[in-house]
Amino acid sequence: MDTDFHQTSPDREIRKATIIIGRNCWIASRVTILPGVSIGDHSVIGAGSIVIKDVQPKSIVVGNPAKVICQFECDDNWIRNELIPDHIKEQFQNNNNK
Repeated sequence: MDTDFHQTSPDREIRKATIIIGRNCWIASRVTILPGVSIGDHSVIGAGSIVIKDVQPKSIVVGNPAKVICQFECDDNWIRNELIPDHIKEQFQNNNNK
């Protein structure tokens, strides 16, 4: 149980862990991601989803608890160009070519 670093009762342990979000992920509004969860590269999390376990790369998950509804293939260097300003695209491409 995540309690924002305070105990809800003296006999419960405080749970804290890092959330890892991969590259090029889309996380919709009102999504809850529990501590310790990793979201893989290129994944999409549907609105209002509650993510309680790791999400594999290139997955679409939705629901409470979030479940995989689709896995897809894309190039690992693929980015959503229509949403990214040109100067950021150039930086990303230059970093990947190193």
